[in-house]
Amino acid sequence: MTNTRDQDSMDLEKAVSPQWNVTVQAAAGTGKTWLLVRRILCLLISGVAPDEILSITFTRKAAREIGIRVNETLYELATANDQTIRELLAEIGLPHDSEHAEKVRDLYERVLSCEHPLRTTTFHAFCQELLQRFPFDTEVPTEFDLLEQTHEQELAAWRRLCAQATRQQNGLLANNMDRLLGYCGSHNTRLLLLSFLNHRSDWWAYTENQKDPLGYATQGTMDHFNIDPQAKPIEDYLNTPEFVSAIQEYLQFLELQGHKTALRHHRCLLASLDDTQPSHKRFADVHKALFKVDGQPRQLKLSAALRNKLGASSIDKTTALHERLCHELSMVLEQQRRVDNLHLNLAWFQCGTVLLNEFQNLKQTQGLLDFSDLEWQAYRLLNRSGNANWIQYKLDQAIGHVLIDEFQDTNPTQWQLLRPLLEEILSGNPERNRSIFLVGDTKQSIYGFRRADPGLMTEATQWLGQWPNTVAVQQYRSWRSSKVIIDFVNLLFGDGPSQQLLDDFSPHETHRNDLWGWVELLPLVIAEEDSTASDTSDFRNPLTHPRIVTEDLRYRREADLIANKIMELRGLPVGAENKPLDFGDIIVLLRDRGHAKAYEQGLRRAGIPYTGAGRGTLLESLEAQDITHLLRTLIAPFDDLALAGTLRSPIFNCSDDDMMVLALEDEAGHWRQRLATITERHPRLYRARCLLQRWQSLTDKIPVHDLLDRIYTEGNIVDRYQAAAPEHLNQRVEANLTRLLELALDMDGGRYPSLRRFVNHLVDLQQNTHAAPDEPPARNPNRVHIMTIHAAKGLEAQVVFLADSARPKPPAQAYRALVDWPSGSPRPSGIHMIGRKENLDQATEITVSKALQQQQREQAHLLYVAVTRAQQVLIISGCSPKKGDGGWFDRMGQCLMDASTEHDSLEIDINADGEWVGAKMGGPLPQHRPIAQEPDPVQPATDPRLTRRLISNDGDDSEINPSTDNTALEQVELTEMTSTPDPSDTSAADRGELIHACLEGLPKTEDRKGLYQLIRQHWATVSNPIFQSCWEEACAVVDDPKLAPLFDHSHFDQALSEVAILYQDQESNHPIYGVIDRLIHFPDHILVLDYKTHTAVTTQTARHHARVHARQLGLYIQGARRLWPDTPIKAGVLFTVCRQFVELEV
Repeated sequence: MTNTRDQDSMDLEKAVSPQWNVTVQAAAGTGKTWLLVRRILCLLISGVAPDEILSITFTRKAAREIGIRVNETLYELATANDQTIRELLAEIGLPHDSEHAEKVRDLYERVLSCEHPLRTTTFHAFCQELLQRFPFDTEVPTEFDLLEQTHEQELAAWRRLCAQATRQQNGLLANNMDRLLGYCGSHNTRLLLLSFLNHRSDWWAYTENQKDPLGYATQGTMDHFNIDPQAKPIEDYLNTPEFVSAIQEYLQFLELQGHKTALRHHRCLLASLDDTQPSHKRFADVHKALFKVDGQPRQLKLSAALRNKLGASSIDKTTALHERLCHELSMVLEQQRRVDNLHLNLAWFQCGTVLLNEFQNLKQTQGLLDFSDLEWQAYRLLNRSGNANWIQYKLDQAIGHVLIDEFQDTNPTQWQLLRPLLEEILSGNPERNRSIFLVGDTKQSIYGFRRADPGLMTEATQWLGQWPNTVAVQQYRSWRSSKVIIDFVNLLFGDGPSQQLLDDFSPHETHRNDLWGWVELLPLVIAEEDSTASDTSDFRNPLTHPRIVTEDLRYRREADLIANKIMELRGLPVGAENKPLDFGDIIVLLRDRGHAKAYEQGLRRAGIPYTGAGRGTLLESLEAQDITHLLRTLIAPFDDLALAGTLRSPIFNCSDDDMMVLALEDEAGHWRQRLATITERHPRLYRARCLLQRWQSLTDKIPVHDLLDRIYTEGNIVDRYQAAAPEHLNQRVEANLTRLLELALDMDGGRYPSLRRFVNHLVDLQQNTHAAPDEPPARNPNRVHIMTIHAAKGLEAQVVFLADSARPKPPAQAYRALVDWPSGSPRPSGIHMIGRKENLDQATEITVSKALQQQQREQAHLLYVAVTRAQQVLIISGCSPKKGDGGWFDRMGQCLMDASTEHDSLEIDINADGEWVGAKMGGPLPQHRPIAQEPDPVQPATDPRLTRRLISNDGDDSEINPSTDNTALEQVELTEMTSTPDPSDTSAADRGELIHACLEGLPKTEDRKGLYQLIRQHWATVSNPIFQSCWEEACAVVDDPKLAPLFDHSHFDQALSEVAILYQDQESNHPIYGVIDRLIHFPDHILVLDYKTHTAVTTQTARHHARVHARQLGLYIQGARRLWPDTPIKAGVLFTVCRQFVELEV
């Protein structure tokens, strides 16, 4: 008999051999990714060109990891000695003789120098490549952009749908919308239609190649319900003579009973005979009399006296009548439910297709494709296009070996697009070695909400098994977990109720028998009685007695329990190196993010650094909200609340007393007006006034990213927030602020959105949690990671906490799409909407029952993924549910209870009532080891000149702009320093900027016609007379013979235009910033030239006007002398209107 390990070895040899087509069912921790990497390495070593290998997975991270591991192994083979190479070859599964050792040495170089590199990609990237490679065979734009978040388009399509229904209030769309709104309500109607939109790939597959997709779906739905849409079951039944006579006979029986309940039912039945009432009310009356609230028929209860009075024959007759009426009513109700559900489904189809068309049209006009479009169009390209066979042939020539990772996450559309490509590869030229490699684990299929179908793994295995040289390999020996963890997994899924959900489970083994392990079920947190609950029988005065809100403290207490356990475990020796356990070795897993904040707060209270589980929480952070308030203040000066939040934030750190100064200000108007009157007596408010005025002047002049960058620099934002935050949150605060800055570039692909649009974009992101940005990962890896089980798939940790494990099973979801797509079928067999549970008909209940079984199976998969993340320690906690069972916790506890007599390492905790409250498995725990303090990071040597601040440290960070400093005063107010043009003098400002632009370009070119067109294009908003006047004035200046030394290149060595200058004045300690209009290098000196476009200057008054600008040019000369200290520097002013140059003595 073959030994299990020998069989595993033989299977692995086939799994990595290029001669075999392989499907691998690999349990958690058995090394699926390394097996795929080994397969790629064997292909490369056997001589396969890198561009013939296609490796597909589901995430960019996984694709990058595969590529990195392949390159790292090749590099190791290229640089290792002979002994190491032989060991690596043996680990890969290849002969480790000298011939192979020499063969692999130059493999790294050959792979890197290959013209077409090895492709490790995702499904969507592969589809995108196909569409771009064959653009004329698809129905997509030749150049399209990928849309990763569809929230904005979904919202716009919903608005268009509503607008279309409103315009045609008596149309078919409006009537169907009314039907959905009347049944589902506004919120659920939107959920239902968005569910249709999210299942658009299923809809396209269901109605593929149909001339009338809506008509086809309508007929299929009518066949499903097997009912005439025009039928009126209730009305027809109530109007039959048999019903009337049966009710009258039943009324006589109720009169004989005579008690209160019978008389109440008597009144209901009597009302049901009133044909003047609506049919649905009459039916409700009779149903109320004969059925209980839960929908079950009432039992016919007869007292002894009534039995004697009626006699046996009358009793049998009455019983038969009661049963007949109940049966008939049930049948009528079933028929009516089918009619109602049919109409609802048809209305859903009608409105959903309109919404889908609007959604697709929006993307088409913008040249966008989302992930569903990529998959569907790639499927059509390989299956339904006119050149599908030719495309398959071309791909077959380019691709020789396909490897697919995590195959259990494949959805039906992806499988249907892959099949023709795989068939072409397998049925091609037998002399050319080609292969298929599929690896996955149906037990880890947890992405049903993304349409993943684990049944496709079984379908693909059976399909591939029909081809020659195919082997199916199973791997159940873990390289990750200790024996105790694996024993617990086998107890949990090997026997008991969980085995029924994981019908493909086989007992696991492990290679890590040398590791100690520990599994512990902590006692459930019990809800405490709240003694502060108010007496609801008395009214309260809301002005004097606040409402008492009862807080559920269970999750807070569970979080504290987890934090205490973390500190208790910290320092235990873990891993093969027995290094002390630290925070970075721990993961806290949650089923969802519902109570993530409670666990984060618990770790924060204990001073434990962590990485949170929140999705889209960047904009919920305090620092992001403060920056948003600041931006609101800049674009909405009347928003006093945003200003107050900005002032109180660490940006300005204003105190309560400062806020009271503004609140009590005598000046009328909003707070920005009051802030403008603040003087230096209040330094924090005065700083806010100066900075806000400066930043507001830049809102429409520079891009949002540049504005934020300037705010961060001038406001010292990062340092201020780090000083205000606890030390262990400093890195998170800095990362959040940096990520917020990056969002300004990410938006619109860096197309410079306005500040108002950027703020509105942030609001939209915050309202849509699926599109909202996450907090960036912290740079310090030594943190506890809180994450959902879905996010943790593929990860592992020495210690895993499974929190909130006692939650009851999730309820069935209503108001959603339900797709029945059998595994392996080319298209769905039906698509239906699911409404309220009490209105489901029997035909729909069968489909819902199948979906619930899949949901329960996926919940078992989720539990399997959670417990197999642990390497050595698994801690399970939970809160006692207020109603329902204990979910996973009870299931795990019961498994341990059942096995307690068979395992000596099991310890069950029993309370005083004899009930189990916890359990421990494994041990004893080893002794703790001291944790070495992390050394301070080594700071690189920095030139001290680079650290000197340009901004003064005396608290006055105002900036002097010489071009706006037209006074002779030494002290300049900030409002005078800021270049804010007067709105009433817009034409003068435009005139000055336009003449400057012309004077900058004219000396550089002889093609004045081309320059004219270029400048006119940039100044399209200026009227023709003004533009022509400015152009002619600039040309006259350049053509004036007496000004030739300033513009003719034969008179000077070099001339520079628009020269920015920035330096710190030594006397005033102010930063000086300005722009020199023209700087000319003559052989013996340098000239600083400034253009002035004032229209009131004449030849006679030019020198008088020039003296006003002496200070400005003096500041320019000071800056220029720092660059050219040995060259004489002169300065002058050129008045363009009179073409007069005046040299100044400064």
